[in-house]
Amino acid sequence: MIEQLKTLEELQHIDLKIDEVKRNQSEYPKRIAEYRQQIETEKLALQTVEAALSELQKHKRSKEVDLQRMEERIENDRAKLMQVKTNKEYHAMQKEIENLRAEHDEMETGILKMMERNEEQEHEVRRARESFRVAEQKCQAEIDKFDQELKRIDEALEDMVDKYDEIAARIEPALIDRYLQVRKLRRGVAVVPVIKWTCQGCHMRIPPQVYNLVIRNEDLITCPNCHRILYYSEG
Repeated sequence: MIEQLKTLEELQHIDLKIDEVKRNQSEYPKRIAEYRQQIETEKLALQTVEAALSELQKHKRSKEVDLQRMEERIENDRAKLMQVKTNKEYHAMQKEIENLRAEHDEMETGILKMMERNEEQEHEVRRARESFRVAEQKCQAEIDKFDQELKRIDEALEDMVDKYDEIAARIEPALIDRYLQVRKLRRGVAVVPVIKWTCQGCHMRIPPQVYNLVIRNEDLITCPNCHRILYYSEG
């Protein structure tokens, strides 16, 4: 029985490694998705400030066209001013030109303010582009690392499964069945040593009669408390 227990412990060692590998196998895609989401978030932030800059530039160009038309209108009115024949018409035309000039100056001031906002927005775009570049570079490096790790895991898992089958073939089927039942109930740990009268699975003290049976390593003995399979170790 002692040889069977030692072999069963080997099997558990492989099983626990497989459990860890499978946890990583399921966890890594989540991490990859998180990094891809970070890239998308930075990309969206960049697109937002770029769109804002584009809208500012479009509005500024529209106002510059309006300003140009206003200047042409003022020049036309000035030309007409020289052709009027009465003082009344002259003063009316001059008043209209003054109003247009005031409107022109106000429009020009607005365009200057737009230019300032445009410069600020261009700065925001440059900052967002740099932030996106850094985030994309950093996140992609992590994604590549996890992709490589997943490939390595697939290969390692195949080797572990082969090793598991080789070890399991040396254990009695009934013992394998018992091991699998306990393993399912005890978070993967079904075989534990008894050290100084204590089960190393639940850390409860083993009764003397059970302890004596464990020391002999002649039969399959389980912990009265956690029901894990026990074997003796001097610790």
